[in-house]
Amino acid sequence: MDGGGIGLMTLAVMTRATLGHAGQRLTAGRGKTLLHVLLLLPGAARVAAGIWPGQAGLLHAVSTPGWIGAFGGFAALNGGRLLRSRPGG
Repeated sequence: MDGGGIGLMTLAVMTRATLGHAGQRLTAGRGKTLLHVLLLLPGAARVAAGIWPGQAGLLHAVSTPGWIGAFGGFAALNGGRLLRSRPGG
């Protein structure tokens, strides 16, 4: 069980790669930082599911919207940037 660490690292690499390929400064703004922080919550819920297996179904159900929100938020914040040409070529 990774407790969300792989998902958080995936989001971080996606953010870094998007900024780099789009020719942007490699600094995450407030929105991207918020997405990373919010992704800690479903990760914590998954860890809690391992600690309290009797509540695992509920905790996994609670974590699902967090994952969808974080990666959906990434798509919303970066979708347009990924669909445009890089400035300067």
